[in-house]
Amino acid sequence: MKGLRLTEWITVLVLILSIVLFAALFLYEQNRSTGSGSGQTIGELTFRYRIAERKFSDSVLWDRINPGDLLRNEDWIRTDSYSEAVLELEDGSRVEMAPETMLVLFVEEGRQELKLMQGSLELELKGDYDLIAKDRKIEKLNGRSRISLSDDSLEIEQEDSGATLDGQELPSWSRIRNEGIQKLQSNLTLLSPVDTRTVVESEKSQVTFRWSGSCPCSLHVQSSSAQQSPISIEAISENQYQMELPHGIYSWYVKNSSEQSATRSFRLLESQPLQPVQPAAGSTITISNESGLVLFSWDGPGFQQRFRIDVSREPDMSNSSSLVTSRRSAVFSLAAGTYYWRITSMAGLPDAPDTSQDVTSKVLSFEIKPSEETNQEVAINLKADEKQDTAKKQPVYARPAPDRSEVARANVYPVFPLPETAVDMSKRDSLPFRWTPVPGVDKYLFRLYRDDSILIERFVPNPYLNFRELTLLDTAWFEWSVEPIFGDGQSGTGFQHRFQVTLSEQLEKPELE
Repeated sequence: MKGLRLTEWITVLVLILSIVLFAALFLYEQNRSTGSGSGQTIGELTFRYRIAERKFSDSVLWDRINPGDLLRNEDWIRTDSYSEAVLELEDGSRVEMAPETMLVLFVEEGRQELKLMQGSLELELKGDYDLIAKDRKIEKLNGRSRISLSDDSLEIEQEDSGATLDGQELPSWSRIRNEGIQKLQSNLTLLSPVDTRTVVESEKSQVTFRWSGSCPCSLHVQSSSAQQSPISIEAISENQYQMELPHGIYSWYVKNSSEQSATRSFRLLESQPLQPVQPAAGSTITISNESGLVLFSWDGPGFQQRFRIDVSREPDMSNSSSLVTSRRSAVFSLAAGTYYWRITSMAGLPDAPDTSQDVTSKVLSFEIKPSEETNQEVAINLKADEKQDTAKKQPVYARPAPDRSEVARANVYPVFPLPETAVDMSKRDSLPFRWTPVPGVDKYLFRLYRDDSILIERFVPNPYLNFRELTLLDTAWFEWSVEPIFGDGQSGTGFQHRFQVTLSEQLEKPELE
């Protein structure tokens, strides 16, 4: 068997290097996407059914977004098929995204712009916004409106006209094509179901369609799922029709011999169970001090907008502490002991607070224990070391001051958290430490301190560390340090700064009568 020729070896080497390069870039972007984006906060996601994702402006990866997650300027948001999302901006404006819709948000001083890449929107805007769709710029869009973007046209329905295109005011209902603006109107009006969300237990539900206008008419129903074929019912003499439909998100319209109605949507949402995830039943959590941060998380229906978490020392949940949140996770500072917890999904679909009922999970128990003093991997008490050897004035793990050659060789600075700042852990399930990269570095020595103890000491290859050991943290001041290490064992100039961990959301004791 003959060996590879030189050109073949070069080809193999190029392929291997390409794989390594792209793998490194993927891992870098994956870790970077766990941050919170670089733009300012402009609102939050208040509702999600099934799958909605967000991409930060400084990332190439899409991540799942949940109700309660904050929105940032220049965020990309998209919904999957048979999925939808509702966004609420800081000025009170509301954006409803239909299935298979992609949107980019630009909300900053002097600029309020929605860029629709595909799909449909229902808008309730509190000020003048611009809409960008297929190189068309709709200006002064305000109040309630519906937007639908297709391959060859942009359809806009306004409750109060006033939006303009190239200085020309648009009709209240219009279709925009390359040929120009077409004014639309119809005497057929859809009455129900219109923009409804209904949670259903059975596989199929009876739906009654009602409309006004001259008939006979044909009824057309389209599901957002590609697995369901469109439904067309011809020659309906009355202004209503009943049919059974499975779970789904639907749009519908009617038409007669001379005109067609506008299109409206409705949702038959599948009831989903509420499942606590962590702390798991019977689990034991170790904390490094008298108290520590404990992460609670749960899976629940995406259409539920609020949850209540109850934590108690008693199995019957008496004298429990509670917190209401729109997220699916919460972090609390708890002392050692045995605890019981449960989660309740509180009713509240958008615009329909009475269409779902509160559901409470089963009660789970867990135990919190303090760490062993001898566990040097968790914490190293430097004061104890000093008592054993009073001659030593420096802590055992104190970083030696770099000489002038090291200072000239490399410098590293903190990016997050910054010195003397507070980090709110209420809405985080990890703490992403980041610092400036150093060219040519082999690794970084990361340390996290509390008081006179090193909580963790770790070598990391990249200029970031996504810290998930929340039980080592608490509402207190901490210090962290990073030191660049080169392949020859020499170190550059690092830093050591302090920051504070806070919790803006706390469990509240019930009020006693």
